[in-house]
Amino acid sequence: MKNYRQVFPDYIQSTQLIQNDLGNVVDIAGSAKGFGYNIQAAYVTDPTAGTFSMAVVKGDYAGTRMITTLTKTYGFDGIPEGGTKIHTELKLKSSGFFSALSFVNDEQIKFGIDNAFDKFITRAKVLESGKIPTTTTPINTPPITEPPVTTPTKPPVTTQPPVTKPPVVEQPVTKPTTKPPVTKPTVTKPTVTEPTITASTDKSAYKNGDMIVISGSVKDIIEGTPLTIWILDSNSKLVQIDQFTPAADGSFSKTYVAAGPLWELDGTYTVKVQYGSTNVVAETNFQFNGSSGESSAKKVHVDGTDFDVNYIIKNGSVVAMKAESQSLSLNISIQAINDGSITITLPRELIDAKTTTGNDDSFFVLIDGSEVDYKETRTAVDRTLSIAFLKSDSTIKIIGTHIAQS
Repeated sequence: MKNYRQVFPDYIQSTQLIQNDLGNVVDIAGSAKGFGYNIQAAYVTDPTAGTFSMAVVKGDYAGTRMITTLTKTYGFDGIPEGGTKIHTELKLKSSGFFSALSFVNDEQIKFGIDNAFDKFITRAKVLESGKIPTTTTPINTPPITEPPVTTPTKPPVTTQPPVTKPPVVEQPVTKPTTKPPVTKPTVTKPTVTEPTITASTDKSAYKNGDMIVISGSVKDIIEGTPLTIWILDSNSKLVQIDQFTPAADGSFSKTYVAAGPLWELDGTYTVKVQYGSTNVVAETNFQFNGSSGESSAKKVHVDGTDFDVNYIIKNGSVVAMKAESQSLSLNISIQAINDGSITITLPRELIDAKTTTGNDDSFFVLIDGSEVDYKETRTAVDRTLSIAFLKSDSTIKIIGTHIAQS
């Protein structure tokens, strides 16, 4: 991001990477169509999932959120991982003058994003070749010889006789010795009440693979103002960021999975919830034990497909995972050593559940033939399920409306 100014010289004037209590933050100043802007955005990168998340927390576009996911796929020559699929989920917010930009349609926004990726690709190719583009040598233009200017001859000036002015008699002016008092009107400033916010977690301690529920409420809702959640590890590094609009009554509740490469440190984790102004912040803490030995993060290939999936299992192991096209299901064979749980991230291209209108629907989950409940979090590219099992269980079946085939 420190090279954004070289990539977008027409739109970005400066970038500055800073560290504060929100973790990794970039300060960007620039202009568009002759209008200047300045924003601050918090960002987090997950190399394992191939995602880059950015949330604008301050400035003209506060509330804007963008998640970019890179997925390796087959290239045009059929070589595995010969290409990269880019998926961008953009939620654009604007305020002040920039709210007038709402007339920009989706196709124009998509064209702008495509153009931005072209600039990134061009920049990457330049850096890879080691050739830095140079400016074009200016063309020397021969000097222009102007014709000489002839000054006209002025006629002689006739001397006029002197004019005698009458004497001026000054009249005495009496100045007042005392100035009248000036009474200034009293201005009463309106009292502005900032909203207040509360936040809490459903438990005081979690382990790797657990579901974390963060809930609370905002008093004095401001329409169109986003709410941002940060989760920081025991070294105050950002491991999770999310931004959304609370309910009309001010309440909110979000669920996150304590899993992934960023969740690696044990200790006290901090949850920060901010609403609008940087002064409106609530904090809470929980204990995290990511190295308890009861769970392990692994990847397994799904038989019958070209997909690998990431999962975390507690008190057990995955024996096999197979896609079944006839029943539109994913079958998971496990070996449990005690009561436990499995948290599995399913790419939507592998398996998904949709209604007839195209909206997300719930999966149908069976353990040894009996339907069970589960917890879930969703993104634009995948769905993460957390399923509890007993020591005696051996087969988990996840049924959707679509299943990939090799």
